Amino acid sequence: MAVCVLMGHAPRLMAEEAAAVPAKNPARRTPLDVEYWRQLAPRPQDLWGETKETFWGWNFGYVAATAGLAGGLAFLDTDMQKPWRRGDELLGHDLTNIGDVVGNPGVQAGVMGLTYTLGQFIDDPTMTQAGKSMAETMIFTSLTTLALKGIFHRERPDGHDHLSFPSWHASATFGNATVLAEYYGWKAAIPAYLISIFVGCSRIEDNSHFVSDVVTGAAIGCIYGHAVSRYNMRVHPNVSIEPVVMEDGPGVQASMRF
Repeated sequence: MAVCVLMGHAPRLMAEEAAAVPAKNPARRTPLDVEYWRQLAPRPQDLWGETKETFWGWNFGYVAATAGLAGGLAFLDTDMQKPWRRGDELLGHDLTNIGDVVGNPGVQAGVMGLTYTLGQFIDDPTMTQAGKSMAETMIFTSLTTLALKGIFHRERPDGHDHLSFPSWHASATFGNATVLAEYYGWKAAIPAYLISIFVGCSRIEDNSHFVSDVVTGAAIGCIYGHAVSRYNMRVHPNVSIEPVVMEDGPGVQASMRF
């Protein structure tokens, strides 16, 4: 459903019913436009509001439950990792390599950028806002994940480095998946979460992470994706503003989808 409001020469518009003729389609916004970046850039008040949303009500319960679950799984990690350390395979080398690429935070940032850019290009407010929510979710998940990696300094199962806990691949993919689920429902949630689970399993099988690393990363992504999306849908409803040409001069058309 859409509600449209026309604003221009108010006295004449109120005195008579003016026929609004849409102007020519405005130029599509691209990364070369300043407005593209202005709308994507997070506002400090939004980041603060999303932070409060994350640590308030039921979401705070999810945060506490994640901490407890991570602590419990940490005691079982060594036993759960034994099959992969022996070289057992569930997915196989080729698929684990694909999971590593798909879940790479840089690739997930590309998914975010593609979602936002496509939303701007086709003038889809829902897709644009979903892309913006992905960007803000990625800020939170990345900062949290990197901070925890530095604090815990946990060695990876393969001994490659001490950045095992939590999984950045998992927090990035589950963050984007949760945003898509919030905006588009189960039709987007099912494939997005299946891809995220595949990424998590591939990181365990190639001995890059313990199970608790992946579970905690997934929880971080889900918690922030949920909080950021709910905040933006509540505080920033889908409103688009377009120029129009009326009989007595130019005006502005505001349209809200709900």
